[in-house]
Amino acid sequence: HRDLHSFPTRRSSDLHYLCHNYECQRPACARCYHRHQWPKHTAEYLKELAKSEITKCEENFKVRVTSVVTDNAANVTKMRRELQKDNDLDIIQYGCSAHILNLLAIDVTLKSVTGEITKIIKYFRNTHQPASLYKATGGTKLVLPTEVRWNTMNNAISSYLKNRGKLVQICQDNKEIGRASCRERV
Repeated sequence: HRDLHSFPTRRSSDLHYLCHNYECQRPACARCYHRHQWPKHTAEYLKELAKSEITKCEENFKVRVTSVVTDNAANVTKMRRELQKDNDLDIIQYGCSAHILNLLAIDVTLKSVTGEITKIIKYFRNTHQPASLYKATGGTKLVLPTEVRWNTMNNAISSYLKNRGKLVQICQDNKEIGRASCRERV
């Protein structure tokens, strides 16, 4: 028994499969649809796509697919519920635990704190003179958080805290470049 893992990616929700330790990088949708003609990724469509790809995996690799792991988007969650009702399939299916933890982390993050840190990092990364002064201090790269990259908020906060002394020093030594609000934030 082998697992089939499906991971919807950011590229038009193509499905990529890892089956029997062989990685198939062929987008499941691409063989039938030309660019900009992707079907709507409804639960019903995803269910049929998953069933088709499970069958292909079992036939091509001579394995029995026992589980499917997906992300936790609403349409994919509904697809899992629909697959559960299907008597033809005897598989375990669940949402990716790491994705669930990431969603939880987003929910419990203090938006006011992380918002201020993000503004400071953007200021020192995107404004010419402060960026140049920061680079001259030898500080490490300031990381901007992104929603699609897990742990980036943690990395952003860590990079800010690690370099906070340098940022404060730049603001104190160069009052003419720093906006008052930025000096207060740092």
